Amino acid sequence: AQARESGGWGAEPKARGDMAYLGWHMLALNSAKIAKLEIPKTALAGATNFLNITQQGGGAYYGSLAPGKSPAPTAIGLLGRMQLGWNRDTPALAQGIEYLDELGPNPQDMSFNFFASQGMFQAGGDVWTRWNERMKKLLLDGQVTRGEFRSDRGSWTPAGQQASHPGGRLAETALALMTLEIYYRHAPLQLD
Repeated sequence: AQARESGGWGAEPKARGDMAYLGWHMLALNSAKIAKLEIPKTALAGATNFLNITQQGGGAYYGSLAPGKSPAPTAIGLLGRMQLGWNRDTPALAQGIEYLDELGPNPQDMSFNFFASQGMFQAGGDVWTRWNERMKKLLLDGQVTRGEFRSDRGSWTPAGQQASHPGGRLAETALALMTLEIYYRHAPLQLD
């Protein structure tokens, strides 16, 4: 399904690519790597190419389809770079992490929160501690604990762009839960 020319992944097989799809594919490739499965070098080279064509500021920031400085694409792009070998000493990584830290968790974009939390966890140190405290508060304060519908209790209500997403409450809840379990379920990458 990876596009040959751009190296990205999109909604359709061989589509030019979109940063949101790259993020999920990179997570799958990283899981395959951890499981010691063989990953074609061309897949990783393609992902690197897509990150190169969507980066800005030497790789500190990313756009969805082209160079830019958007929160969710930047979170995905930085996590992808870490998965592909960037270390904590990479200046663009530090600059991008600082940008995400300044933005903080976003109550309107659970997808951003998930990928940014992954990146902050991998960055570690004070930035992760700060981020995690803010993220936990946002998630715990946003969980439905009472209401008209008993079936909604324990879930998260989609907000912002996610409110019109076909995954609705189920997708929002899944992303919130995966974000809360990052440090229980994900091994740190070797970034040193």
